[in-house]
Amino acid sequence: MDGTYGNGVGPRGSCRARTGVIGSSTSLTACLARQVGERRAATAIVEGGRSWTYGDLNREAGRIAALLLHRRGSDSESIALLFPHGAAMIAAILGVLGAGKSYVPLSPGDPPARLRTILSESRCTGLLVASELASLADTLETTADILCTNQAPADPVTLHPRGPGFVSYILHTSGTTGTPKGVVQCDRNVLGHVAIYASTLGISPEDRMTLLPAYGSDAATKVIFGALLSGAAIYVWNIRDQGLEGLHEWLVGNRITLWHSTPSLLRAAFAAFPHPAGLRWVATGGEATRPQDVELVARHAGPGCRILAQMTQTECSTALQYFPVPERDTHGLHLPVGTAVEDTRIVLLDDAGDISPERGEIAIGTTRLALGYWRRPGLTAERFIPDPCGSGERLYLTGDIGQWREDGNLESAGRADHQVKVRGFKVPLGEVESALLALPEIREAVVVASSDQNDENRLIAYVVKSGLAQFDRGALRAALALRLPDYMLPVAYVPLTSLPLMANGKVDRRALPPPGLEGSLAPSVAARTSLEESLVSLWAAVLNLERVGIDDNFFEIGGHSLLAMRMIARARTEVGAKFTFRTLLEKPTIRGLAETIEREAGDAKDVEATPPPLV
Repeated sequence: MDGTYGNGVGPRGSCRARTGVIGSSTSLTACLARQVGERRAATAIVEGGRSWTYGDLNREAGRIAALLLHRRGSDSESIALLFPHGAAMIAAILGVLGAGKSYVPLSPGDPPARLRTILSESRCTGLLVASELASLADTLETTADILCTNQAPADPVTLHPRGPGFVSYILHTSGTTGTPKGVVQCDRNVLGHVAIYASTLGISPEDRMTLLPAYGSDAATKVIFGALLSGAAIYVWNIRDQGLEGLHEWLVGNRITLWHSTPSLLRAAFAAFPHPAGLRWVATGGEATRPQDVELVARHAGPGCRILAQMTQTECSTALQYFPVPERDTHGLHLPVGTAVEDTRIVLLDDAGDISPERGEIAIGTTRLALGYWRRPGLTAERFIPDPCGSGERLYLTGDIGQWREDGNLESAGRADHQVKVRGFKVPLGEVESALLALPEIREAVVVASSDQNDENRLIAYVVKSGLAQFDRGALRAALALRLPDYMLPVAYVPLTSLPLMANGKVDRRALPPPGLEGSLAPSVAARTSLEESLVSLWAAVLNLERVGIDDNFFEIGGHSLLAMRMIARARTEVGAKFTFRTLLEKPTIRGLAETIEREAGDAKDVEATPPPLV
């Protein structure tokens, strides 16, 4: 093998997508206009109890475009968006595009400091805000022109047809320096990625697709445009606010056909499904899909449901994809990341930057690569390099290590930047993680390097045990010693109920607790009421802790968003306590949470006891 496979062709065959109408369109708004013309009265978005038709969506986008044109003029510029997860957010995206501008999504759940950094770094001249988030916008201390959606005129304008080279968006991803970096993309490339995605899944007007990822992610871009530009309907579920409770009933009741999420969210949701959900496709991306994920889909998605596992990067969207088959892929340590999608070339580069025939850093070549990083010419030149083959095209260096398999699929071997030196030996952290995952008692694992008092690297393993397996550090180390040399053995093993996740569903390595801090270090305050006693028991079970005090902060003793959702669902069914994720954020201790629950229950009783007014 020569180490290079392109155009979707591997050593043992090929698979080319048909990009159809989307791929032949000139811009995002032009393609949407075609769907509006053909399907004006058809359902475009369903959020809660409200259904938006394609005509409704087009009108609202036209009103927002009118507001932007009136306040900002017709020049191309970047407009920041601050919206909750929902239909209004999609209309805002289309309105910005329809005004001939590009959008920069901001997550209202991010710390204000991060929002200010993105606003400053992206140099947005306008900030378009949902009316309910106007007060948050006022705290951002921005010089951008703040426009609220309730200021939009009643009469819409026709969405600008744009051109294929117009910048569509700047999506910000975490940077190694801690400063978010903006990935710039244009309509032509977005249409190309979306066309391949929609063709692969065979999205049609009969489909109903979940919108779970946050709108600042590449995954949301594919879902939103993949559905709308194919005439399908988007069904919005806000994981942050709604949690997992009722998700299965929502899928079945709305006859959802297409699911898209990270594997981590899939695991959290599907494991609780009481019966198959009737899905046609499950698409995953953002992190590695595992054999147990294939098994979960086989049991809970629905008869004949297929799986699309994607290797995705914001800088190039989907480059590789794999189609797991339950009969073949529910065993073993991991799945391959697959083969290249249409018109994409995969190259493996060694440490010297030369093409390797077997193993190396994965570099991606396609005409759909991002335009670069916003105002980061040095970083752009570092990550987007000339093709060493002299084709004149660019390659994107992913930072992932890959190796070719005999069947032509590529498999991941961890991150290039997750290699560390321990006592003079190079240790790929992904290899240690794979060895942990090979143990039957371990369900999930992440390994990080931490410096000790002598500034020497040591390995820390964070593990989630499988089923009812007991956690025994000594036994775990002994089992691992049978697979790895001593310099690759972690010095500490931290048990977790589940791994902490970022908003995009990937593992949040920065949120992993320091070893030895698995639980509260403060004096434990005992429960005072029956409700507090019940919550103490529940938190201890969910967080896998021996003791929990009523003044312990849920998010400081190992809790994170997915664990919170599980705890909230169990509190409702096992304790009879109803509260939202937002309540937990505001009252993250058992003392504060119990007081809030009891106060709200008392208010509800007072309302019920109040006699109606005399008339």
